[in-house]
Amino acid sequence: MAQIEQYWVDTGVTSVHLRVAGAGPPLLLLPQSPTSARTLEPQIAALSDIALCIAPDLPGLADSDPLEVTPVEIADLAAAMLALLARLGLDRAAVYGSHTGGLVATEMALQAPARVLGPIIEGYPVYTEEEAAQRLVTYFPHHGYSWDGAHLLWLWWRYREQFLHWPWNTKHPATRASCPVPDAAALHAGVTEIARRHVGYPSVYAAAFRYPALDAARRLTAPAHMVVAESDSLSRKVGLLGGLETMRSWPVPLGGDQQAVERDVLAHLWRAGAPEALTSADIRARASQRRRYILKDGVRLAIDDGRGAGSGRPLLLIPPLPARGFLLDRFAEGLRRQRPVRCLELLDLPVDADGTLPAALAGALEGLPAGAGGIDLLALGHGGLLVAPLAQAVGDRLGRIQLIEPPLPAILSGTDTPPDETPTADGTHLLRFWDRLRMEGLFHPGWHPEAGQPTGRPESLDGLGDWAMAALPALQTPQIGRFLAAARARPEGWRIGRPWEIRSRWPDAALDAAADRLRAMGEPVAGPAPLGPWPAPGAPADDPAALMPRTLRL
Repeated sequence: MAQIEQYWVDTGVTSVHLRVAGAGPPLLLLPQSPTSARTLEPQIAALSDIALCIAPDLPGLADSDPLEVTPVEIADLAAAMLALLARLGLDRAAVYGSHTGGLVATEMALQAPARVLGPIIEGYPVYTEEEAAQRLVTYFPHHGYSWDGAHLLWLWWRYREQFLHWPWNTKHPATRASCPVPDAAALHAGVTEIARRHVGYPSVYAAAFRYPALDAARRLTAPAHMVVAESDSLSRKVGLLGGLETMRSWPVPLGGDQQAVERDVLAHLWRAGAPEALTSADIRARASQRRRYILKDGVRLAIDDGRGAGSGRPLLLIPPLPARGFLLDRFAEGLRRQRPVRCLELLDLPVDADGTLPAALAGALEGLPAGAGGIDLLALGHGGLLVAPLAQAVGDRLGRIQLIEPPLPAILSGTDTPPDETPTADGTHLLRFWDRLRMEGLFHPGWHPEAGQPTGRPESLDGLGDWAMAALPALQTPQIGRFLAAARARPEGWRIGRPWEIRSRWPDAALDAAADRLRAMGEPVAGPAPLGPWPAPGAPADDPAALMPRTLRL
C-alpha cells in the first residue's frame, strides 16, 4: 500500500483532516459515522495504485473540526465536501461513500452533478419513515460520566453492539448483525474516535436519519454504483429502493472480495472518462500551513497551530504519556496569545527496538524560531521522560525547561508500575484506565494509592471525564508502551544535563527527596516549586488549562 499522509486543509468552511495516498485520477472517500477515515484504509490499500485516494474525516468527527450550523444536515456535510474539492483545486472527482458517507456522496451528486463521478456507495442508509423516527428517538441515549467509570464500559459496549445487532439497540434474532466482530484493538480504535467527539458526534450521526435517502436516490441524474455486501447489515435495506435505475447494484457475497469489486467499479468509472491524474504532492501543496503536522521522514512528531500566535519565545508542549497532542489544546489556546506554541504528537513516536528515541525526535522543533532565549519546553507527568533526549538532540537551541508533576519518586524507586491497560475484548481495560486517572489525582504517585500520599486535590467529575475522553485515544499505543517500559528501567533518563525546574500542585516529600537525589548526582534541577492554590471546588481541576496561569509565561 502507498504511504498514507495525514494533514489538515482549511476549506473556508471548516478545517478538515485528510488521509491521502497513491497517484492517479482523484477519488474522494467518505467514511461512515461516528468514526474516522481510518475505517477506509482497506479501500485506500486496494485502490491507491489506480487512484489518488483522498479520505477526510467528516466535519465534526475524529480530527476534523465541526461545522458552525445546528443541527447539522447531510446537505451541510455535502456542501463542506464540495468546498474541500474546490480548495484542493479539483473540478471533478470520483466520490466513494460508506454508510453516512454514502448519503453525503449522493447529496454531493445532487448539488453539483458535473463535479461528481459516480458516486460509489457502500451501504446506503435508507429507512421507512417509522424506522427513521424511532432511531432519532432511541439511537443516541445520553450516558453521562460516573465515578465508577461505567460510562466508558457503556461506550465500549455500545460500539461493539453494532457488530452484534443492527440496529445496535434492538435485540432479536432477526436483528443479528451480518458483519464479523472486530478484534479488541480495532474496537478500541473505534471507541477512542467516538470519545474524541463524544459530545458532538450524535448531531452529525443523526443527520443520516433525517435525510430523505429514497427521494435523493430517485432524483439522481446519473446512476450511482451501490456495492451491496452481504456482510453489511445495511444490505437488508436494498429492497426499499425498489430496483431504482439510478442505483446500480454490485453484489458481494459472503466471503467475497469487496475491495476487488470496488476496484472493478472504479475501473468502470475511469473508462467512462477519468479526471486528470494527480499525485499526493499535488494535494500536499494545498494543505493548511496554519494547522499542520510537523513531519520527519513521514513521521508525525508535533502539531503546529498558528492561530493567534504571539511573538514571544516559542514553546513546545509535551503531553503526559500516553496521550495525543490535542489533549493540551485548551492549555495551548491560552498560551498562543503570548507566543508560538507547538504540541508534541505521540501517536507516531519514533522508538528504537530497545526503547530508546532516535535523534529524529528533534525534528519536532524544526521551523520554530529560537531567538535569543531559545525554545522553552513544558512537559506534564510522564512526558518529562522525553525532555532528556530532546535536550541532547537540540542542545543550545533550548531555553527554559519546566516539568509539571514528573513521576520522579516512583521511577527512581522502581515503583512506577501502572496497571495493564492493553485493550481487552470485554472493554474492562477502560475501567483500569479510569481508575488510574482518578487515583493519580487523589494520590501521588497514583499507581499504588495504598502507598501514595493524599494530594488534597478537589475532584470534578466533569473535569476528570473530559480528561479521560481526551487521553483515551493514545492509550497503550505500542511504541509509547515500549518507550515507557525502557524508561522505567533507566532512571538516569531524568538526567537532562542543563538547568530545569519542577512544579507541583501539592507538597510532596518524596518529590523533594527525588530532586535532592538528582542534585547530589550533579543534575542542575530547581524546585519543586508550587503551582499555586487549587481551583475553587467545582472548577475543572483536571483541565490542563487550570495550570496555565502558574506555568511558563512571557
